[in-house]
Amino acid sequence: MVAVSGNAKAGNSQHPRTAVEWNDVTCMEFVDRTVDPNYALEYGIPFEDTDVTPEEVADSRTHQFFALCRQTPPQEALPSWITMSDVEQTLLNYEAFVAPPESDILELATDWDSCWYRINEDADRRPITDASASQPVPWDTSAVPAGAYVVSGYTYEPVFNVWAPRVGGVVRVHDGGDPAADGPAAAITTREQSPCAGDTVTVEGCVNALPGTTMTASYAIESGGSNPDWTPFAENVPVEGEAFTLDWEAPLKAGGGSVILRIDFTDPNGATYTAYQYEPNIVLPADSAGCAADTDGCSLGFVMDPACETTGDGSTTGDTETDSAPAQDGGDGGCGCRSPGETSAAWLLVLLGLVAGRRKS
Repeated sequence: MVAVSGNAKAGNSQHPRTAVEWNDVTCMEFVDRTVDPNYALEYGIPFEDTDVTPEEVADSRTHQFFALCRQTPPQEALPSWITMSDVEQTLLNYEAFVAPPESDILELATDWDSCWYRINEDADRRPITDASASQPVPWDTSAVPAGAYVVSGYTYEPVFNVWAPRVGGVVRVHDGGDPAADGPAAAITTREQSPCAGDTVTVEGCVNALPGTTMTASYAIESGGSNPDWTPFAENVPVEGEAFTLDWEAPLKAGGGSVILRIDFTDPNGATYTAYQYEPNIVLPADSAGCAADTDGCSLGFVMDPACETTGDGSTTGDTETDSAPAQDGGDGGCGCRSPGETSAAWLLVLLGLVAGRRKS
């Protein structure tokens, strides 16, 4: 826990932290150490951030990079601190700072034992400058066990430090031969979606695994707890090739909430790997604008063109020559049901406004 007072010794608690930016992330990358163990990690910054105030620690406002042996769901926060030494220095600088528990210090967190590795050392934390970001971070992978790693950037700026995961990418370190012999690895590349409850979302990603590997996909409705209740929606699906695609139907009970997805991969040797969709999906209620069935008989997720009118018997009237979008049932046109993507600009604005309102709440 961290407590901050309002005096000068409180540090720059109100300054927004400048996180690492990741662009053009490759889903699956391979480092064959029999050829070259070195990997060049490229990153970016939104702007320079170098105005370190006198009361900050000496190496405040710097970036560091880590390789992690597993992925984490979006509701699981990584430890805020790297070492006890960082905590001790902060205690000297900020009189209102309260030392965090060991579980919030990476080197002392038992659930991260032998699962995290520095890409650049604590003493080599990078200033947040364009010059630094223009130079890739060299990672000597000979210092880590063979395996699949996800990378995360860390902004060190006590008393609040932040992480920026390299979402949608896995770096596979191996020693020649078939990398999949060390177990499966995968990443979900589908970002946040905003489906209506009852709509289907396509989940995509990449995978490196032995023939005969299967995947089981699950969803969990976020409830604020650290142990979500996972419900399978696709079980023991064979993995074919280096990419996967699964369909997930947003459950009606998730309407108005957010849902996280994960996929567990199991190879014929029993080795497993879990990939998470890092960003939760915002599920719109089935009865919200643009989602609900209306008297026109359109199903969830489809709407009637506003130019059409519905008669008392459920039939429609309108100019079939101008209102010529295809009907939902595969007809040739007229005033049939349309998906939101086929509606007028005015209706699109209504739908986008609803999604934006959900995301701000």
